[in-house]
Amino acid sequence: MAWAKRDVIPNVKDNFSVVQRGVAVLDNFYVRSLNGRDTFLNVPFGQLTESHFVTATENLALFQAVLILERLDHSFQQLYQRLNWCMPAKGLMRQNVGKGDDSIVFSKSQLDSIANINHFDSRLYNFADSLAQAFENNLDEQKAPRKCNENVSLVAM
Repeated sequence: MAWAKRDVIPNVKDNFSVVQRGVAVLDNFYVRSLNGRDTFLNVPFGQLTESHFVTATENLALFQAVLILERLDHSFQQLYQRLNWCMPAKGLMRQNVGKGDDSIVFSKSQLDSIANINHFDSRLYNFADSLAQAFENNLDEQKAPRKCNENVSLVAM
């Protein structure tokens, strides 16, 4: 999504309003993101196709690391081994900075509608999970990651 930070988007007060309030918020955000600016900004709500999904999987397959939140500690090993990142001390890893926004509540029918609309993102998640698992299966469990200096941390925002 680097394009959202650097490109001026016509008729928009700030570039992030498109990301925060555009159709992608509820319509396959990840598939749109992996298809690029034109798809993200210009494909109307509910109009993504199988072709968009295929392009997203092809683009994701080019990544050198794919981390899965549900097993983030293990997924971080990809960064250490595949990308040669240093590993911060345990106390500096993923410090929780808040519980999130629990003021937004959806009914079951709303959740079902959101899931139905986002079926491409759901399939993309399954693909990403398989890709991450393949990356993780090919890690050298015996290889210790290099340690960071004491001022480096990975903080979840």
